[in-house]
Amino acid sequence: MIKQGISCFCDIPFEQLDIHTRKYGTFGVGISRKVLSECGARPVAYVPMPSSRPDVRGHSLAADLRALIRGIQEHIHPPGPWSEESSRAVGAELLSEKAVIDELESVFNRELLAFLKFFDSDLPANDPENYYMEREWRKFMPMPLQLSLQHVVVPQAYASRTLERYPQHREKLKTLERLEN
Repeated sequence: MIKQGISCFCDIPFEQLDIHTRKYGTFGVGISRKVLSECGARPVAYVPMPSSRPDVRGHSLAADLRALIRGIQEHIHPPGPWSEESSRAVGAELLSEKAVIDELESVFNRELLAFLKFFDSDLPANDPENYYMEREWRKFMPMPLQLSLQHVVVPQAYASRTLERYPQHREKLKTLERLEN
């Protein structure tokens, strides 16, 4: 089985980093949205699932997707070992029913499910389990930071140590205190 790596990014303006740093920490890097999109990253689609309203569409969408995946795996295409037949070039003609089902499942998982993020919209914005404010982008495979790094964000107390260790990033260094001013 091939396991696909994915890199995640947050599209948060500097002036709105406060809530994010309280949840995740005070160190980060900045990459332009343009570079992210050129490298194949794209925003996730957030699906609200308010805990107070199990009748809201997000809950039924999650249940329908789980049932659909289970049904495909049980009745149409049980998960099995990778085979040469499962491999093909992007856009190549699908030559069998099995190839069509393989590709349908692959595209469904890779291009749709991997970019959905369910969240409890009843939670306050600062709750660690409320992911909506992240404005997350995802990309398969690692992001080459040496090609895309725009900012290095650190707390003021770490600025001099960061510059000593990474003098080549002097122009890219931003401290949280400077961001708040």
